[in-house]
Amino acid sequence: MIRYLKWVAHFLVYQLVSMLQSLVWKLNGIQQHIDRSRSGECFHTSAQQLSIQWRYSPDSTSMGYRSYYIAIHENFIHPERVLQSDCSLYLVTETDAVFVKVPSEIDLEDVIKHPFYMESQYHHATELIVMPICSLIELSQQCKMPKNTIWLYNTNRCGSTAMAQMFHTVPNCSVYAETQAVESHIRDKLLNGEDVHQYIHSTKFRVLCAAATRVTLKNSKNVAFLKVIGRVAISYADVIMELFPDHHFLFLHRNWMTTTQSNYKTQFVKGIEGIKLHLALWRIFGNKLPTVSRSLQKKNTLTAQHKVNSHTNTVN
Repeated sequence: MIRYLKWVAHFLVYQLVSMLQSLVWKLNGIQQHIDRSRSGECFHTSAQQLSIQWRYSPDSTSMGYRSYYIAIHENFIHPERVLQSDCSLYLVTETDAVFVKVPSEIDLEDVIKHPFYMESQYHHATELIVMPICSLIELSQQCKMPKNTIWLYNTNRCGSTAMAQMFHTVPNCSVYAETQAVESHIRDKLLNGEDVHQYIHSTKFRVLCAAATRVTLKNSKNVAFLKVIGRVAISYADVIMELFPDHHFLFLHRNWMTTTQSNYKTQFVKGIEGIKLHLALWRIFGNKLPTVSRSLQKKNTLTAQHKVNSHTNTVN
């Protein structure tokens, strides 16, 4: 209860600071530059650098919001600054892409030290770099994709974090455990009451999704492993498969009863969410994807079923 009261206080301060910033930015020309950047002008200075002064979140494990941060304007910089390894895509709003800059000693891909990508971004961010979506799309053309990319879709409490940590030990493999930039964009659409199903199959979303994926994987090694979770991520899984047909896709799940029991031991509400997520995954994927299943009764034995050219190979 106390943390939510703190969140209310933080949010009120954030709103006050935002109103004051809006007034000041209109007076000193910052807002005019932002508006011009959003219209596709001045690409070379379209990224706004903001210094984080304060942050607060009632739950840092959930999807991020721009309102978690109170940050002040520092400068306008070239969007290519975010291509460096200390910057990573954090959010995609209706108008902007939000990147975070972390200290050089923080390796967000190290899932042993930082199991969840977005949560680590929240805790270690020192700056925000905000650019219009049109700049993100143009910037993405400079990003090279890794030779092999593996997507892991999964229900919760099924061993996906352990699998991500296993891939972390593979040489020349970059691991991204629960990046949620595109998911945050879809979440905002849902909160605004828009028809998300129609939107995620639009050309506008496909271009945005492809650009966000390319920028997320900008510094990947030969192999990239992305662990995604949640019904929002699942909602556009078919779009990802169409955009990147050469990528590989896994579906990791666990017996729904043991999943519920595991969730109940931690938090009852998550148990209900686990059931919904499991059903949603199975409804979308069915037998279309390679399947990795986990059962406690079999002492964590993993069985993978991979379907290639109408032939099914089982690996135990």
